[in-house]
Amino acid sequence: MNIYVKYLKPLLFTFISLLILTFVFTFFNYINFINGTLFNIIKILIPFISLFIGSFLIGKQEKEKGYLNGLIIGIVFIILLLIINLIFKNEVSILYLIINLIYIMISIIGGIIGVNINKSSD
Repeated sequence: MNIYVKYLKPLLFTFISLLILTFVFTFFNYINFINGTLFNIIKILIPFISLFIGSFLIGKQEKEKGYLNGLIIGIVFIILLLIINLIFKNEVSILYLIINLIYIMISIIGGIIGVNINKSSD
């Protein structure tokens, strides 16, 4: 399987779930279903959940090296977010770098869990 096609499905799932969850919770915030503090917490958790699910899928798809596949998904995700941030001229700060390290850790954990779930179901 081509390496680009192998990583395209989990990355697309990551970004589509990111967009859907963002729209849903923004709508809930708009109709005052959730308050500002809860929305800020959810706003932080949405990319973590999406990235975990995407790296979990690549780990489940592959038979080994879930940490490496999760790392690749995390790095590609960060590069795409960095490009988006640079297009909209947002500044890159220390907090942004810390959040990116957390993205990488969560994607590695998702890849590892995906491989281990795959092994236990065999």
